[in-house]
Amino acid sequence: IRAVPTNADLKMQRALEVFNASDHVRTVGGVARSLGAPAVSVRPLADRPSVVAIAVMWELSWYRYEIDLSDEAGGVRRVV
Repeated sequence: IRAVPTNADLKMQRALEVFNASDHVRTVGGVARSLGAPAVSVRPLADRPSVVAIAVMWELSWYRYEIDLSDEAGGVRRVV
């Protein structure tokens, strides 16, 4: 069991570690091979302090993900 970091930078760093260990990296990599490098936004959610949102964006496509650092075992959730 890990404690949820209280610092925004540490939250974002941990969320990226969890994301990079997930299968979603393959999806992003596949799209990046076709469309090039994406823009990426990583931010903690103000209304849900343990959740970090990640958006991966290209001109023609985007994916949104959420990582709940209080439940890392729940994995990365794609937001539709």
